[in-house]
Amino acid sequence: MLKRKHFIYLLSIAGFLLISGEGFAQSKSTAEKKQKEAEKRKLEQKAEEAAFIEESRKHTRDIQDKKTKKRMKKSAKKARRNRENKRGGFFKRIFK
Repeated sequence: MLKRKHFIYLLSIAGFLLISGEGFAQSKSTAEKKQKEAEKRKLEQKAEEAAFIEESRKHTRDIQDKKTKKRMKKSAKKARRNRENKRGGFFKRIFK
């Protein structure tokens, strides 16, 4: 008889937990908001980093004298030309 009472008691508790289980779960809207917020922060951080890199490049150019700036411009142009005329990778050429 005592076992039956325990069984009913445990069964009622398990039923209560199953019914109220949704209350413990995080709502979808909250999870979506957190995810969107994290993506937004990530984009802001990337933009901030890109701005910092551009600013440091500008500073580096500004502190150079005229001859060095000209040499930097020429080498950048040459690098751009070489990069554009580069052959594709091995697998890209095979599996066109």
